[in-house]
Amino acid sequence: MKDKKIIEPIKMLIFTASVILFVAAQFSNKTSGSKTETSNYNLSGSNNNIRYFHNGVHCDNNQYFDKLKYNTWQKHTKIIESDDNGSEQIRTIMYRPIIQYLCGGQRSDYQAEQITDENQPYWFYSYENSLVNYNLGIWDTIDNSQYGNGERVKYCKSNSEEPGKNACYILEKLRANREQSNRYVNLWNSDSLYNWYIMPRVRVDSAFVNRPQNFNKPVFALEIYDWNGDLFRQVIVSARHFKCEFDKIYEGNYIDTFCTQMCCDSTNFVIAPDNRLLSPYGTDPYDKSIKCKIDYKIYWYGNCDMWIDYIRIENEPAHMYLTNKNSMLVSKLNSEVRRTMHLCDKEVNIPLYYMTDKLELNNLPSIRGINRQIIQASGNKISLMPVIDYEFLKASIPDVNKNGLSIFQLKDYISDFSGIKIIALNYETKEQVQCLNEIFRIPNIKYDVISDKSGTKGNMLLCQME
Repeated sequence: MKDKKIIEPIKMLIFTASVILFVAAQFSNKTSGSKTETSNYNLSGSNNNIRYFHNGVHCDNNQYFDKLKYNTWQKHTKIIESDDNGSEQIRTIMYRPIIQYLCGGQRSDYQAEQITDENQPYWFYSYENSLVNYNLGIWDTIDNSQYGNGERVKYCKSNSEEPGKNACYILEKLRANREQSNRYVNLWNSDSLYNWYIMPRVRVDSAFVNRPQNFNKPVFALEIYDWNGDLFRQVIVSARHFKCEFDKIYEGNYIDTFCTQMCCDSTNFVIAPDNRLLSPYGTDPYDKSIKCKIDYKIYWYGNCDMWIDYIRIENEPAHMYLTNKNSMLVSKLNSEVRRTMHLCDKEVNIPLYYMTDKLELNNLPSIRGINRQIIQASGNKISLMPVIDYEFLKASIPDVNKNGLSIFQLKDYISDFSGIKIIALNYETKEQVQCLNEIFRIPNIKYDVISDKSGTKGNMLLCQME
């Protein structure tokens, strides 16, 4: 009797899963308008039938492969040293601490040039008030100098007869101004966990900086405004910040990290973790009915010619991994991949994936770097597979209900930019289902429907983007 009580739920589970897959396959074929196989992926030299997500504990993995032809069954487990999955031809998708930490890296480059076309990728990584005023000597230009690399930047030309006359704010009202304000994410990706580094990418007239009499003359100021729009820090950058030694020659190149070690300089471009001014308790940063007034303004003093490309803001993991290229973190990630490769079945060459979730748009630069390193270290046998929460990913886009985030943009941001080819896309709401309808119409995206029985998510769609 006891065995019967155990067997019956398993039979019901198998029956339910089969019905879900049958209905999903029928829906997929009708929607796409062409014959589509929703169960077969050709990945890394192996057919990878990715089917079902669950968080239960099941030991008889062979039933999924033999009876249902599944070879991926997601579940939340403790540490497992055995190779149960490999013995039953089951693929393994893993969360690993070093990868989760690095995937929590956030970087945003807020462009200084004026952007008015909302069809332009990352248009929201810009300022509503990006000043262009030829009378004041301020306009956007292509920097074709030896340091510019053809980048479009904002150029500020000083008045040679009366330096300082044209001083003014050149950047105000950042559009995507909620990206550093979400303290309710998870243990590795919340915005209140790490230092935030503010790094304006600027170059100035080298002749001005190298004159000793200009040592303390201000060039520009960074003003940081909190959630309520109150100024809580002003950082004044002077000529001396472009030289780390008094007698050093500044060449006129772009820099984003300024020298502060001379003269007991208190200039501070770092916002400490758990700073409630950017992420106050009890505030939902994704509730667009609540107005967020966070801003990173740039004031130009007009004392010298200045070119500004963007204002970069990144947290500690991104700063250590992407900017400083910390050798310890790089080595730890390589060691993790080598350990995984050692456990991999070399004869079957089963592909494996590292999973990460709760991604925001400013996680993607770190995701790209991590994915590249994993692919290189594994010989293209392992990669990242992010779980995309559609609502979470698009939340930092202003007027998101009007602008949205289409699957074509999703492909641009995640696949084309980050190199990610396999994603799991969460869908529950009507808007998310509309996004799926777009997916079904794209011929070069393979997909599979996944049902999550853990009770924490709705259904999911697995996409292979080519």
